[in-house]
Amino acid sequence: MDKFLAMSMFVRIVEKGSLTAAAETLDTSLPSVVRTLAALERDLGVQLLNRTTRRIHLTDDGAQYLDRCRTILSAMQDAEAALTSRRTEPQGRLAVTASVLFGRRYIAPIVSDFLRRYPLVSADLLLVDRTVNMVEEGIDVAVRIGHLADSTLIAVPVGKVRRVVCASPEYLRRRGTPRTPADVRAHSCVRHTGLASRGDWHFRNPAVRVPIAG
Repeated sequence: MDKFLAMSMFVRIVEKGSLTAAAETLDTSLPSVVRTLAALERDLGVQLLNRTTRRIHLTDDGAQYLDRCRTILSAMQDAEAALTSRRTEPQGRLAVTASVLFGRRYIAPIVSDFLRRYPLVSADLLLVDRTVNMVEEGIDVAVRIGHLADSTLIAVPVGKVRRVVCASPEYLRRRGTPRTPADVRAHSCVRHTGLASRGDWHFRNPAVRVPIAG
């Protein structure tokens, strides 16, 4: 027996004053209401209602149980309403991580705008130049540049970063200007050690991967 359904039906019977009216309100059959009420009384071991052909009357046990049922059902409705309000208006703690420079320039302003829009949300912004274990460190969102390794996490592309190879005019005067991607191997290169493929530079035209000594 669904106890919450039975309690709701019992309250509706009392409010409507008859089993027939309760059945019509609940859009169910009268025999179904009768069976549910009988099962509830049998489960409780008490008689909740004195029934005649025209009217119903609460017993003493029924009056006490009615008050408890209304309290319980009201609490359940409040709990559901609270969850519904959370779906319609975000609230709670939001933990976000990103690299230091990218986070300061791009992520921090976005988080600030989000907090102004949703004042019931509080945010923790962790800016570090390392790979964060989101599960162990309680992070909700991580903004990273690169591909997500095999994981149960979900990655959503939000933009692209374009890299260029550049050098100062003085350096090029001293060392010469490379004409092809392969020429870069003979030059002094500065690598970003935070990249997953830090040993290679990938060129698109022509498509080639060049190992970089650094």
